[in-house]
Formats: sequence, structure tokens, C-alpha cells
Amino acid sequence: MAQARIPSSPSRGRKKQKFNRLAGIGAATAKAFASAGCERIAITDLNSASLDQTRKAILASYPQTRLLVKAGDISDESFVESFVSEVVDTFGRLDY
Repeated sequence: MAQARIPSSPSRGRKKQKFNRLAGIGAATAKAFASAGCERIAITDLNSASLDQTRKAILASYPQTRLLVKAGDISDESFVESFVSEVVDTFGRLDY
């Protein structure tokens, strides 16, 4: 999986999706994308409680952010395929 690059300066109005498991660094990365002005972010995690906590934190600080949130196991190829399809269906594309 390609590594996502966080913009070095705020980029309000830019559209990106973040596809990353939310174990610690993933949650921080998703929050950083929202902080940088990304308007569309897709997040996933095995732990539904952690996923919901990250969703709430992003929306509390950046309510304009459109989130696609789906619990699942990224080591399961069928989950990844369905999640990526859902991201593309929802946002029109997948950026990384």
C-alpha cells in the first residue's frame, strides 16, 4: 500500500481520502488530513469503539469533513476490495 503524504501547509478546499487503519498513527494521520483541510476522508479500523472515537474527534474539530467510516480487517482482501469500492462510489475517486 502506498504511503500517504500529509501536506506541509494547510490546503483548505483540497479533496483527499485517507485509507488507513486507525491504530494510533492511523487516527493521528486521519486527524492531520482533516486539520490540513481535506474534505473527504475514509477511515477503517478493527476496533469499532476506536473508530467511532476518531470519527467523533474529527467531526468535533472539523464538522465540514465528509467521513466514510467502516469497521473491518484490512488483512482481509475481500474487505479491502469492498472498502475501496465504497470509497470510490462515495467520493468518486481514491487519492493516496
